[in-house]
Amino acid sequence: MVLARLLTPEYFGILGMAMVFAGVIFVIQESGFSSYLIYKKNYNINVVSSTFWLNFIVSVCLALLLWILSPYISILYNDDQVGIVLKYVSVGILIGSFGNTSRAIIMKNNKFKTIAKVDICAELVSSAFAIYFAIYFDSLLAVSTKYLVRPLIQALLSIISQPLSINGPFKLDKGETRNIISYSSNVLGSQLFMYANNNIDYFLVGKILGNIQLGYYSLAFQWGSIARYYISNAIIRVMFPEASKLQNDLLKVKSIFLEVVSKVSLISLPLCIGFSLVSYEFIYIFYGEKWIDVVPVLQLLLLAGGIASITIVGGSILRGIGNPLAEMKTSILSFGFFGLLLRVFTKYGIIAVAYCELLRVIVVE
Repeated sequence: MVLARLLTPEYFGILGMAMVFAGVIFVIQESGFSSYLIYKKNYNINVVSSTFWLNFIVSVCLALLLWILSPYISILYNDDQVGIVLKYVSVGILIGSFGNTSRAIIMKNNKFKTIAKVDICAELVSSAFAIYFAIYFDSLLAVSTKYLVRPLIQALLSIISQPLSINGPFKLDKGETRNIISYSSNVLGSQLFMYANNNIDYFLVGKILGNIQLGYYSLAFQWGSIARYYISNAIIRVMFPEASKLQNDLLKVKSIFLEVVSKVSLISLPLCIGFSLVSYEFIYIFYGEKWIDVVPVLQLLLLAGGIASITIVGGSILRGIGNPLAEMKTSILSFGFFGLLLRVFTKYGIIAVAYCELLRVIVVE
């Protein structure tokens, strides 16, 4: 909110353009190799070490790739500032890779209070830096700071909270490495298609309508997805390791799933509907008149986000019982349907894009 008051929608649009591509690497880091560590019932130093070094090697390669491709992505959007943001983010990706394995072990051990403390601390510190840079330095650095400072704080605190015992440099256990890659490839495939579902609209809005319209859409999507990302994602963090522990007792998993869905519905739907009713006042008071065009888009995305917050819980169950392939097939179907809608309707503006998102979650998810 503070940054939105200090900066224009253009800068949030530039960040949105950059994150379409940078976000792919975040998905690989968070949902790839570390998922196997959470899924595996019993793990030893070989599993931990292989996971850590695979994460590190892949992160280095992908961060370098993003840095090298940043000028070409700028050309794609016809905006040099996108490349600058991508270079900031690529450094953060490399830094963040050191803490991913520790974070996965913390999640596996159900120490979600520790995760919360780490994340809150990282958010506060990175937000403070972002505001400081927006006032005294550079606007592009300000909007990029959370993707540079936040992974640094998260990695440091995760390693302190969960120190690792690992084998020597780049020492991988062949058997465990094969198991990690085999399991994680399906999880990663599912998450990549899910990510594509959630970001193809960002890409097409930025490419077709420009950075200002993407700035408006980014803000609307951020608040429209509040239930999906803050309520459901918090539950998914717990559901995945719990389903993994109960993977041989499917009746128990089913019972937990149905109970969770009913409770999420009771919270998220009234929240999103109520928020949509006061969205005009919310945007006008907290963001100012320059952001008022966001309101109709926000109202549609709040409804879509409320529905999606219920449906996405099932993905953690499928991963937990060792069937991530089913989730990937659903994600592929959703991606194809949503991509086709957007290709036709994006040219009509961001309100049309919001209607496409609502239709996707109703029909596919």
